[in-house]
Amino acid sequence: MRAKGLFINICLIFAVSLVVENTFAQGFKLDSLYFPFPDTLKTKALFVYKVNPETMAPVFYEYDTTLYGAQNVMPYQRYSVGTISTGNNGGAMMPLDYFYRSESEDFLFVKSFLPYLNTPTDLPIINSQKRFTRLGYSTNKKKIGEQTLEITHNQNIVPGWSVGLKHNGHSTAGFYQKQYARNNSFNLYSSFYGPRMKSYISFAWHRIRIKENGGVDEFDIKDTIIDAENVPVKLANAKNDLRGVQLLASNSYGIVGGANKGLGGEPYLELRHTLKYDRFSRVFSDVPDLTTSSYFKNYYISQVSTNDSSYYRNISNELTLSGNFLSGIGRAFKLYGKAGVDMERYYYWKPEFFIKEITNTDYTNVYAGAGLFTRVKGIDLSVYTKSYLSGRRSGDVLFAGIGNFAFEIWGFPVAQTASLSVNSKTVDYFSTQYFANNIKWDNTFNKINELRASYFLAFPKLRTSVEARFISTDGYVFFNKESLPEQSNDQVTVASLFFRNHIKFGILNFIHNAVIQTSSNEDIIPLPYIAVKGSYFIQFNLIKNVLSTQMGADVFYNTKYYANAYNPSIAQFYIQKNRKIGEYPNISAFINFQWKRAQIFVKYDHLSQNWFERDYFSAYTYPIGERSFKFGVYWNFYD
Repeated sequence: MRAKGLFINICLIFAVSLVVENTFAQGFKLDSLYFPFPDTLKTKALFVYKVNPETMAPVFYEYDTTLYGAQNVMPYQRYSVGTISTGNNGGAMMPLDYFYRSESEDFLFVKSFLPYLNTPTDLPIINSQKRFTRLGYSTNKKKIGEQTLEITHNQNIVPGWSVGLKHNGHSTAGFYQKQYARNNSFNLYSSFYGPRMKSYISFAWHRIRIKENGGVDEFDIKDTIIDAENVPVKLANAKNDLRGVQLLASNSYGIVGGANKGLGGEPYLELRHTLKYDRFSRVFSDVPDLTTSSYFKNYYISQVSTNDSSYYRNISNELTLSGNFLSGIGRAFKLYGKAGVDMERYYYWKPEFFIKEITNTDYTNVYAGAGLFTRVKGIDLSVYTKSYLSGRRSGDVLFAGIGNFAFEIWGFPVAQTASLSVNSKTVDYFSTQYFANNIKWDNTFNKINELRASYFLAFPKLRTSVEARFISTDGYVFFNKESLPEQSNDQVTVASLFFRNHIKFGILNFIHNAVIQTSSNEDIIPLPYIAVKGSYFIQFNLIKNVLSTQMGADVFYNTKYYANAYNPSIAQFYIQKNRKIGEYPNISAFINFQWKRAQIFVKYDHLSQNWFERDYFSAYTYPIGERSFKFGVYWNFYD
């Protein structure tokens, strides 16, 4: 009944919002002069933006519909350097590049599965002159049953109003035993930017179902040749089941006029209300076979079965008042102040529930913030601050700024972005306390103090970009060798340099993504010093203007390091010092076809399986998938 009631309420919110948006949209037709985005985007048939969750302003970026990387269907494979993972499609993963990792999650147990989710604050919103639909599907041999499904649809009602949906699905039976996974993430959204009213509404639903095998013995991979499906695994009946519902509804109205239709500008004074709703739950279940060996050291409740449950819910209401003191085409100066309240609820099973009533733990956090945005002569600068005044997060302070501008050197355009943030934050709830059948902890941690900085430089004509990143953390929290959360007493720093380059000679193409990164304490944050993804292919037209083809190979490689281990009972990667993993070239061959609007690929994944020493592990005791043939098709529709 609760789920039914929630669904009805969400439908009502969407219906009311769409009616209101339609009322305001009737003031201008599809060919109206009003265009709420930068003039440089007017001529584009399609562009993409994400909504900044702090300012609710659009952040624009390119939407890649080219053939490049069509064969890379897993997260962080196309534009990054790969991941550390449990080796199955849909399983837990963490980016090798430290700066792609999630900074924090209120629900700790979803952190390793975030790359699969279409969350409201990280959803690409498409603005197209025509209806745009993208359908994608990929699979490999039937026995493994690895499949990915992508559905994207967007329709512009008027130039500033986009409605659409996005669905991602990942599933597999697995190369090894007990690797079944089935993940689905669905998002329905509406984004409206009008002369006075602005509205962004996004509803997301997530479901993650994973069978956990606990990994394999290294000997069975390195020193013998056994078919993957016959390799013994460490867990036979363990499962993780995660569910999530998210709603973000932000609506603003210019209470004092000033915007001129077709002439740019915004209302002088604007009031915005933002509602956020997040609900996640997880159940880890297991029926251990103690007659052979015990994977887990402890059984605090039962040796017969495990059924650990946890829950998180947050309802946030926020009011923002902003003033636009300088507004027009190519210039802006905006100040805003806001105040809000977060109502958090946490649950996990506790031993006291044997004799007491089962209860939740509730917190109410009150916060305030302010910021400014300015644009002058092509230079954008955004600065904002946020401080929690009461509640569990009392004393948390965030200060952040980002600036970007473009210029030319000898006729070559150069784009720059610099960012800086200082953050003092409370450790997430589930890292401080948790009780389950196989593991428990009760910690008192200090606040985490973090300084983060980055500088990005892009040379579009040279197809080259470079980014320097730095982070210094005091009070860093990690999962130690016992897979228990621990807080460092020392300051930990990570510095990295990310490089992307595309070299082209006729039909020859060489594309590199590379990161060099160092950690001041490898016992706390172990990282490969170098991680590289290279794509090497030839591209030519089989039929001019009809059929384009790419033939080549992808290579993923990283230096040796103490790659993390993984604990299924808490769905977390943790520190291990048993052995280093890396220096294994994972090579895959592919052929891509661009046939009008369709992209088709055939791929021989992990072609290099028996070329080198059989040491192809990703996480500790978790090997990457074996050699397999994959096929996929992606089709774009513009009408």
